[in-house]
Amino acid sequence: MVTQILFGELLVVEEHYQKWERIRLESDGYEGWINPMQYLKLTENAFKEIANAEKAYSYELVQLLINKNDNILMPVVIGSSLPNISNGSFKLNGIEYQYPGEIRFPGNIIKEKFREDLITTAKLFLHSPYLWGGRTPFGIDCSGLTQIIYKLNGMQLHRDASQQATQGETISFLKEAKEG
Repeated sequence: MVTQILFGELLVVEEHYQKWERIRLESDGYEGWINPMQYLKLTENAFKEIANAEKAYSYELVQLLINKNDNILMPVVIGSSLPNISNGSFKLNGIEYQYPGEIRFPGNIIKEKFREDLITTAKLFLHSPYLWGGRTPFGIDCSGLTQIIYKLNGMQLHRDASQQATQGETISFLKEAKEG
């Protein structure tokens, strides 16, 4: 496993090979292989609509998403995308979903509280076990943790720590370092 895809994240299929597909995540360009039964295929119009929608994410470690068409419950983790959500409901490919939990709209983040919000979000992941390629409270790696924390606070980071190190500001001395 190189990474995990959370509910609502967009991907593009790059190649088919037997029972596998090589995909690229839309958000960070990260690539990997996936079984085609593990994602919902979207029309091009649905893909564009979701890509251009206001960003909204689940902000509870785990919450149940309700597929109202089939009355099926599905667990989603913190950082899952909730495209075009309004009053706790949204649609994907004609399926209506209800999300009863706390929602994070990173477009509403107050710039003066950014560092404080990063710390608050990071603390939600305390005691999460380490898992190579993980991006959830059930298992997360260092760069996945950093990426999710910043995602929930309105800033997209690359997936790997070596890539993340190229983002942000360079500092001269450790004393200059600050959260965020």
